[in-house]
Amino acid sequence: MVLRVGEYQQLQSVTITNTKSDEKVQDEGHDVISRYTGHFGWWNFIWAFILSMYQMSVGFQIFAFSFQTQKKDFWCARPDDLKDTINVTTWKLMTNQSDYSCSMFYEGNHVKCDTFEFSDEIGHTIVQDFNLVCDRKNFLATIETCILVGSSIAPLFSGWLSDKFGRKLILMLSATIQLIVGTAIAFTTSLPLLMVLRFIIGYASLSVGILNAILVMELSSPKYRTIVGLINMMVAPVGNIVLALITYFLTDWRYIQLAISVPFVLILLLWYWIPQSPRWLLVMNKYDELIILMERMAKMNKKTLPNDLRMILEQTPKESEGETDSNNKINPVKIAFSKKYYITTISLIILFWTNVGMYLALSSHIVELGGNGSFNMGIAGAIELVITALAVIIALKLNLKLILLTAMISSAICCLLIMAVPQGHPFGVRVLGITAKCLIGAGHACISPYAAQMVPTHIRNFVYGLANFSAGISLIIVPYIWLLEDRIHHLPTTIMGIYGILGALGVILIRNKDKGDDKVK
Repeated sequence: MVLRVGEYQQLQSVTITNTKSDEKVQDEGHDVISRYTGHFGWWNFIWAFILSMYQMSVGFQIFAFSFQTQKKDFWCARPDDLKDTINVTTWKLMTNQSDYSCSMFYEGNHVKCDTFEFSDEIGHTIVQDFNLVCDRKNFLATIETCILVGSSIAPLFSGWLSDKFGRKLILMLSATIQLIVGTAIAFTTSLPLLMVLRFIIGYASLSVGILNAILVMELSSPKYRTIVGLINMMVAPVGNIVLALITYFLTDWRYIQLAISVPFVLILLLWYWIPQSPRWLLVMNKYDELIILMERMAKMNKKTLPNDLRMILEQTPKESEGETDSNNKINPVKIAFSKKYYITTISLIILFWTNVGMYLALSSHIVELGGNGSFNMGIAGAIELVITALAVIIALKLNLKLILLTAMISSAICCLLIMAVPQGHPFGVRVLGITAKCLIGAGHACISPYAAQMVPTHIRNFVYGLANFSAGISLIIVPYIWLLEDRIHHLPTTIMGIYGILGALGVILIRNKDKGDDKVK
């Protein structure tokens, strides 16, 4: 069957929530493609692996920002005619300045500074190139928000376009925009232009992430989507490790930007060979293209196609999961907020808000934990990879609710304990922060599968839309939460701890779906 982009969250959930009997019915009823080309052969594996690499680009563009804006010592700039005659130390003594000074005493007057000089212990940062200190510091949160706003609207347009024109075309166009804009960001010298470009790359990057996941899923049989889901989920922490290596060797923000953008031209070069979604081709009645694609699939998977394949395809039902006929009209708003489901709906909105907000806050600001930011990211990525893998394996056997509840509570405790760390003990802060990030990462991997278990099919897309909308709003305000660090040092991590408690409460309040809920009456 073909999967609409609005069901992106369901794609990951299918890997865990479908029972064997569900897979059998789905496979026999709608998966004629896998029946004749193989459920998951070498062809499926190779393309799932190649396309999953694109998931790294999403995390790169979002999480690299914290490395591109690392804090550096700064002070009011020396006049041009004094730079060659007075060194920095003398200048700071003469003008009564300390590190992070926004004003100085110069020629008997207290002067507010407009230009600044920065230390050179690391390469140039966005803060340095655009003077984003003192009165202009809040622009940092605005710049970070731009990419998150772009990300939040991506599903609205990329989904409709890919349903109309196909997954491959819109995916590759989005990847092209991501490559061009990502490279252009490295050369921009205008702050307004930087904001616009980051908004565009936010849209393009999340479009790539969503459409890539959908295409990968639609290349495989429902029977083996667990394997495909595992590949996709493992790529995110691997990408964090790669990003840590990039930022360890490159410290100039422009070089980092080039390093996280340009290499993806290699996958773009595969445009011609990247397959279209066979399920989409089937639904769109593009039988000639589908048969050619199935021949390629069958050849590598060592399968034989029947001579009457076209007739079989033409007679195959093409209904999508969750669709109903004209006699079963459904009002999802009324059902989702009915007495039976309103607690589950509201709880999922709270859960997505808190879980996604915590994951972004702890991942994108891991540099703020002190120590070497690249080391923090690398260690966190490695631990998260192991924890996520274990969570997924355990989730196949045990209750997802228990895993998610444990992840939310334990990460919240770590965040709250940061306030108890005595001043002058940054190692304790790093340990707790990295641990919290890894734990919430495991919960983040489980949130969609768990939600799918709790919501019946006929209102799943609507409830997911509400939950993801709340997650989008949460992402947008995260940068501004971190600005509170200037008032109370560990206030942002404390807020994340409260998020974790609220998220855990949401998990507790969610009621289990009744066995008959998926039957539309």
